[in-house]
Amino acid sequence: MIKPGGVFALSVWVPVGIVAQTFEILSSVTPPPPEGATIPDSWGEPGMAEARLSQHFDGITRTEVQVPCEYPSVDFAWQRMRDGRPPFKLAYGRMSADQKSEIEARVRELFRSYAGEDGRVKYVREAAIIRGAKQG
Repeated sequence: MIKPGGVFALSVWVPVGIVAQTFEILSSVTPPPPEGATIPDSWGEPGMAEARLSQHFDGITRTEVQVPCEYPSVDFAWQRMRDGRPPFKLAYGRMSADQKSEIEARVRELFRSYAGEDGRVKYVREAAIIRGAKQG
């Protein structure tokens, strides 16, 4: 709990480029959020976090940042997606073998589109840092 006058900061992915592409794949393999809950990837839409937080926080600021990502290969990028992203890992673990094959093919194709001639996968993910102070 944040006390009045206390500050917070959080980071959100901005749903553009590869972030939007991975959100699309993730949403195809995860159940929808409960009725009335916000969609997690919507927090990064311009103005969304600020609007949701403004009832309880003052001085909300948003700082856009770029997060460069580089992997030595499509295989490594796939392993990182499969094992290193908790919502995806959980959903993937619950899939049938056929679903796993289909999703792996989609993710590998996505990463191939960002691979250079040397096979390295490089892209930039857009994010935002949201800061504010608890209203007193």
